[in-house]
Amino acid sequence: MARVTAEMEDGRWILPSFRGASQLELPPLTYWLAAACHRFERLPPELAYRLPSTLAAMLGLWFTFVLGRALFDGRIGFLAVGIQASTYLYFRKAGWLDDDLLFAVSCQLALSGFALAARKDARRFWPVLAWIGLAAGALAKSVLLAFGLVFGTLLFYLFFGGGTALVKRGFSRIRSLTGMAIFLLLTVPWYAVAVGREGSTFFDSHFVVQHFGRLTGSAPDSGPPYYYLIALFIGFLPWSLFLPLGLLHGKDRLGRDGERLTFVWVVFTLVALTIASSKKPEYALVIWPALSLLVSAAFFETRESFTIWEDFLRRGVFVAVPYLLMLPAVVVLLCAAAYFAGYPEKDERLQALLADRKAVLAGLGIAGAAAAVSLLLARRVHKFLLQKDIPKAAFEFACITIFLFFTSTFFYEASNSFLSSRGALEKFSTQIPPGAPLAVYGEKRAEVFYYLGDTKKIGHFSYLDARDSEDPIRKKLETYLKQPQEAFLISSKAELDKLKELFPALSRSLRVAARAPRGLEGEYVLVSNRQE
Repeated sequence: MARVTAEMEDGRWILPSFRGASQLELPPLTYWLAAACHRFERLPPELAYRLPSTLAAMLGLWFTFVLGRALFDGRIGFLAVGIQASTYLYFRKAGWLDDDLLFAVSCQLALSGFALAARKDARRFWPVLAWIGLAAGALAKSVLLAFGLVFGTLLFYLFFGGGTALVKRGFSRIRSLTGMAIFLLLTVPWYAVAVGREGSTFFDSHFVVQHFGRLTGSAPDSGPPYYYLIALFIGFLPWSLFLPLGLLHGKDRLGRDGERLTFVWVVFTLVALTIASSKKPEYALVIWPALSLLVSAAFFETRESFTIWEDFLRRGVFVAVPYLLMLPAVVVLLCAAAYFAGYPEKDERLQALLADRKAVLAGLGIAGAAAAVSLLLARRVHKFLLQKDIPKAAFEFACITIFLFFTSTFFYEASNSFLSSRGALEKFSTQIPPGAPLAVYGEKRAEVFYYLGDTKKIGHFSYLDARDSEDPIRKKLETYLKQPQEAFLISSKAELDKLKELFPALSRSLRVAARAPRGLEGEYVLVSNRQE
């Protein structure tokens, strides 16, 4: 997505493109916002391109508070903000260039606005804001998916609240000529231009392949029916422990507007996403506000109880939280003991990753300080538990979790293969003379093309077939390596070892010019066709 945004800044503002070819699968709003931030703020692209996602995440938290205050009360909305912000997937996506979070926040605004507009004596601006949110969702990812998730949830919410009569009244209240006019004004021009420029190609790529194809037969992103149960458990950590409590709370209180909307929101969206063939954890971000409000409302529940399980899921499970907050200290101690005992020397990947002793000691220091803070604050959480003040304990838990997530960002570059690529490729760039031929051998990695971009002409060689001596790719590689001027290849250690194994004669002329770790997955290698 970063390369598409960069090309958009070079003049292709209407239709997104990658390496000159139009990318018609997704609408352009995510790219527009990222490119605009880079243009107007003059920030480094790795920061500017992420800024829209961060701002969208903050808006999503604000919408959660507003909806919580309107349908529950301000305390529930405030705690829900803390819960939503401190979930693993939401925190991670808030700092990444991605269309899924922007789409989720857009649908959140649309559904919240329509739900509040459907109530008696609602303010007039709610349907207008809802239609704006729907337009943002249509331009961020999919007009069909936005309409389906928003109006499907709204339909069941109204029906279970008062049958067909309430459905009719509710949908009559959300009609807003101003809102619908704004929706058409924002969405129709881009779709009209795309159809005018690309014709049937746009229809085939955008609707047939991206929408209907992903609905019925998306092989790359397919998953089993229980896919989103696992995705929720991982993505909603550490609050996954309390998802049964929140869902049980909502199921037993469908007579209340807040519980009915959020419970239907979760169930309908999960069923819809499960039916679709294409499955990704990020798609479930649409239900994050609803889950956060359900869990928050369950923590504050004191008026009624339908089963003894509620109290157990609330207090009994929370007893484990202080012990969970002690885990960072245990992990840091184990890592430090393993490092000083020389365990990394037994693994080549760890050796490359932990080669810089000063950086390792600094990392252990940062992690140790964060673990110590978590250990100390665990006592505060335990104190609130003894006082039976679950909401305060939950808010403390949310704050500590956000702090630990923030601390973990200091280790992203070392542990993440994409982020560590920047340092590796910057190191390689100093070894490559200006204008020298440069190619990529092996797996085509997006980070290589992003960080080196078009400043150098980059080719690409696929894996070679050892059984075919007449493989044209092999001949291409031989021609490339035997040219009179010095040429360079970027590869991984595993791929380079495979090349040497398959074609020892071809690999004898290669010289390793530089090495750099590639996260936890291995190592980048820069090789030259000239021996020293």
